[in-house]
Amino acid sequence: MELLLWRWSTAFQCASALMMAVFFVVLARSVRRAELQPWVVAWLSNLVALVVPIILWFFRPQSLLVSVAMRWSYLLSKTAWVMLLVVGAEAFVGGRPARPGVICSSRYSPIRLWPRLS
Repeated sequence: MELLLWRWSTAFQCASALMMAVFFVVLARSVRRAELQPWVVAWLSNLVALVVPIILWFFRPQSLLVSVAMRWSYLLSKTAWVMLLVVGAEAFVGGRPARPGVICSSRYSPIRLWPRLS
């Protein structure tokens, strides 16, 4: 019963993330502001991250390699979601579009972002 509730909870979170992703895709296309692009990619990566546990629970991969790959894809997608939300917020508040490759710069490393998030 508990696993069934987790599945339903994750499915509803996925539906919510899908609505947010569609909203930001439509908003970015209608407004055409470069500052919204990191948020569009962020919500799409959150959608990917929420689809991973649904796939894991419904298909139950037996291979250790597939299981590890899915866990890493969840972790990396959620990390990308947080990083892109921060980049999009800073670009939106600063009034300038985010540069390509800005995530890889040392300014946005997780160690340097920690004081900003707390």
